[in-house]
Amino acid sequence: MLSATGKIIQILFGLMLCATIVSCAGIIERRFAQWLETVRIEARTQGISATTINQTLDNIERDPRVIKLDRNQPEFKDTFTGYIEKRLSAARIETGRERLVEHRQLLDDIYERYKIDPEFLVAIWGLESNYGDYPLSYDVIRSLLTLAFDKRRSAFFRAELFAALRIIEQGHIEIEHMKGSWAGAMGQPQFMPSSFIEYAVDFNGDGQKNIWHDQADVLASIANYLKNRGDWQTEQPWGERVELPENIELLRNHIESKQWLPTSQWQTLGIISNHPTDAIELNAMLVNPDEETKEAYLVYPNFKTLYAYNRSNYYVLSVCLLADELANAMQNQSDEKPIDAETAE
Repeated sequence: MLSATGKIIQILFGLMLCATIVSCAGIIERRFAQWLETVRIEARTQGISATTINQTLDNIERDPRVIKLDRNQPEFKDTFTGYIEKRLSAARIETGRERLVEHRQLLDDIYERYKIDPEFLVAIWGLESNYGDYPLSYDVIRSLLTLAFDKRRSAFFRAELFAALRIIEQGHIEIEHMKGSWAGAMGQPQFMPSSFIEYAVDFNGDGQKNIWHDQADVLASIANYLKNRGDWQTEQPWGERVELPENIELLRNHIESKQWLPTSQWQTLGIISNHPTDAIELNAMLVNPDEETKEAYLVYPNFKTLYAYNRSNYYVLSVCLLADELANAMQNQSDEKPIDAETAE
């Protein structure tokens, strides 16, 4: 047990520690206030109005949850099988099928303009925000401001903050409705503000690029993103699952260096493709998502375009596999349609 003197020392130490924490917090808040003034000045030099600056930045505080999430992002430990099982649930596949039917005309109209296959648009929509049902709870301006003040990626998030202010300035979304993820990705397609400015579209012609609530703008913006980030070949296969030879180490360098080779050359390396031999030969890359397994995919140029959306093999494969599920469901539905009695002669 502590003596009386020991208890007094412990209390004094605790008081000193509290005083130090309070003092440090005060210093940080003063630094933040000074820094925020530089943000306001730079925003004005970029042509953002005083009204928008005042509405968004007056009385704003940093969000401690954002820094906590940024510092504690878990290492990716899930296996590919586990990742796919979580993202390609029966419920997500069924809802995706329903959305394809519900928005068939809209998706056809978007296809006519952008030439991106509908099932891929719906798959991305489903994985990014569960078809718009996933709650977006973070204030985008506050999140970006918090991350821009932090030193880890300050320049990147400062630029995204100014992009977000321009979006509000242009009237695409009210400040209170500008919600997203903790890192500032916005709306149902989870665009960063800079991506919104470059790729979001007003597909319904109402004067707003509303990727938060308008499904036409959401799906068309995803299509416009893909159209401008790669050379999408409509109705071309994204890839296929293949069997790896027993001695996979002979292919390890090709996999790790992400080499693109003609399908005929992959065949000489022991990778047999189902791509028709009489068709135009495609360049392909071999993806082995889990090195400890022999599961692999031979992927074609459309996969590379999808990779621009999220640079993760797990993610892009999940988009492709979900798109396949949706396309197969639509095909089965078409095959099962009853024959009209008048035409069944």
